[in-house]
Amino acid sequence: MQLIRPTSQPACTTPVLIFQSELAAIEAETLKWPDRETGGELFGYFTHAGWPVVHRVVNANATARRGSVTFHPNVDQINQEGRNLIDRYGMQHLGQWHSHHHMSLTHPSGTDRTTVAEAIRTYGLGSFVQVIANIRERQGSNGALAHAYFYRDRQPDQYESMSWLVLPGASPLGLVPDQRQLSPTIKLEPRVVTWEELRGQASQPVLEGADVPITNQDFLKRLGEEFQLLSAAGVVARGRPAGRHLRIDATHEGRRFVVLLAPDFPHSPPALRRLFDDAPECKLELLWTPDRRIVEMVVPTATSIQEKRARRKRHLVARALVVIRRKHRQLAALVSARAAGHRKGG
Repeated sequence: MQLIRPTSQPACTTPVLIFQSELAAIEAETLKWPDRETGGELFGYFTHAGWPVVHRVVNANATARRGSVTFHPNVDQINQEGRNLIDRYGMQHLGQWHSHHHMSLTHPSGTDRTTVAEAIRTYGLGSFVQVIANIRERQGSNGALAHAYFYRDRQPDQYESMSWLVLPGASPLGLVPDQRQLSPTIKLEPRVVTWEELRGQASQPVLEGADVPITNQDFLKRLGEEFQLLSAAGVVARGRPAGRHLRIDATHEGRRFVVLLAPDFPHSPPALRRLFDDAPECKLELLWTPDRRIVEMVVPTATSIQEKRARRKRHLVARALVVIRRKHRQLAALVSARAAGHRKGG
């Protein structure tokens, strides 16, 4: 990996965090089309500080329309692969990348800006990442160069340059079925930063008591496993940042739950909140151990609620029977006493 030496000044731009495997995917696709535009979509998560983390690059396949100054991916292909990442892993669509091949245009064109602005307004996006890749001759052969730009919803047609933080290897979610190389040589502009710089940039610690933010590989690996188990159990789940926590919105059999994960999950218990009125409070976090799974909290919850209702109904019926029997005995005793009184009086 060819990196630009960081300067001594602290980073002052929003960083994009990306795994080496996904940089390699951008690099290979860029160099594959030396005289045409190509591209793909960026999927992943956001850190608690709001920094995008690219876990998977979905490149356009052979059915895309590529021209010297235009690029149109196959929408069905992108939707299908993107939907799989969202449904299986709770990922978010972070943005898009495309190439300007040998053109000297290293920043978004006017059309690029208009397209992103329309997407932000249409889909209500809070932000959007756009990566522009170029081909540059380097040491007698073609090499790739990449710039990243960040759009925000408050000014959707304006962008800012992003710095890069390269995460080693492949995503811990194991999303590299095509055996992507892990040593790309793509050059990253304007600069590559370090964790130390980012910690100094953040207005508050990204995670308390942790070495790295949500990109901690143990956290992300466990998160991917949790989403797979939820999906296999028929739970529709989506993940998104919520302050210093990760929020998972889950739906199972018409019942909606919110699960909040702290930065040190699974060592600290997730907090569960139900979003339906007829459910009793569930203090499931009190039963948590690090080897438990979120699906055990969500899926059995609906069943346990029904069981609790049935038990309560049986309990109420039993109590009613006890009261009826007591009243019956009291009435029988009263009748017997009156009968005895009548006999004495007679």
